[in-house]
Amino acid sequence: MKILTVVMDLDFGGTQRAAQVFAEAYNELNHDSKILSLYGLGSRLDELNPDIQVWDGIKFINEIKSWGPNLIHFHSTGLVWEDVNRIILNINNNCKYVETNVFSTPNPWTSIMDESFQLSTWANWVFELRGGRSIQSKIVPNPIKTNSFQPASAIEVKRFKESLGLSQNAIIIGRIGQAFMGKWSTMLIDVFNHLAESNSDIYLLLVNAPNEILELAEMSNFANRIKHIPKIIGDKSLSIAYSSMKAMVHIAEQGESFGIVLCECILSGTPVVTLSTPWNDNSQCEVVGNSRGGLVVHTKKGMILALKDIIEDKLNIPIKIRVKEIKNSYGYLKTAEFALKKEETNNNRNNSISHIFNDSYDRPNWLTKVLLKTNKDFFRKLTIFSSGYKKFSLRLLYRKIF
Repeated sequence: MKILTVVMDLDFGGTQRAAQVFAEAYNELNHDSKILSLYGLGSRLDELNPDIQVWDGIKFINEIKSWGPNLIHFHSTGLVWEDVNRIILNINNNCKYVETNVFSTPNPWTSIMDESFQLSTWANWVFELRGGRSIQSKIVPNPIKTNSFQPASAIEVKRFKESLGLSQNAIIIGRIGQAFMGKWSTMLIDVFNHLAESNSDIYLLLVNAPNEILELAEMSNFANRIKHIPKIIGDKSLSIAYSSMKAMVHIAEQGESFGIVLCECILSGTPVVTLSTPWNDNSQCEVVGNSRGGLVVHTKKGMILALKDIIEDKLNIPIKIRVKEIKNSYGYLKTAEFALKKEETNNNRNNSISHIFNDSYDRPNWLTKVLLKTNKDFFRKLTIFSSGYKKFSLRLLYRKIF
């Protein structure tokens, strides 16, 4: 089969990484796999399998038409309707179209797709709330090259701690993420400050943190115990950083549409404590798996208590079991094979959503549960207030709705 992967560019980012890995998986599955990078290339071009041809921009549409793809896989983030429409109009009628819909919102072209891929059960539910019920959807997660991440050796962890100027007794909790605030939260510094007051061995590692977080870190009474690395390059180096942590502290105000970083951390042998964010993306609950890949919490208090339990070794989290589950569910070749299969998706997911939300270390707020049960996107957005994450105000309410 001739498969064309369409992505905004090949720069740094989760969407670009997923597009690259899908294209490489299709190639390894013996399909004729090529990429159309619509708005420029980027650093991933150097990492890409050289067997995969890349077209740089819509100007190559006639060449693509002559090649004649059987399937076009759009990675919808950053794409423009005029360009998607032009591609579809220029390709033969026998071609099938699918999209990876990252933000759980129908796009102008979604109704034309043969299938719209949602990244999790929660994402599919939100997609339906936003008008996607009439569209054929399927849950297809981001593909992960699971063998690229594994627990580091004791010597590698020792050297990493030494590079930070830390002793081997230092307990590191950390966060690795993209450098914009939606993927972080000021709550992270509050949680660390609380833990640091009662344990002098605890350190916070920030990797690729946005300026707002770094400014708060500088104002902390324990700023000397906060370490920042602007960027870590390479899967091996990332694995060592993950493995050096006692736990990943994952608090992202906008949640995760999927959360590749969470899979990487768990595969490296480190549990994740993640905050549930029902008002926005919330796939992190499924990816982590409460009491399997770490813990899911609903409040700052829950986050502090969960981290204390992990730091003090009070919990036995069977992370090796979750590693096997991630390899089985998100492995890149299996994911690509599943993406190519036609399969119906059951749209009645209320029970699944309730189970996902309730499966947690601490108890969710009763009002938040009521708002989610309405099955309305308007009320779902209000859970940012009912959960206690934000204090209610008319200005914030207006911003959340509109």
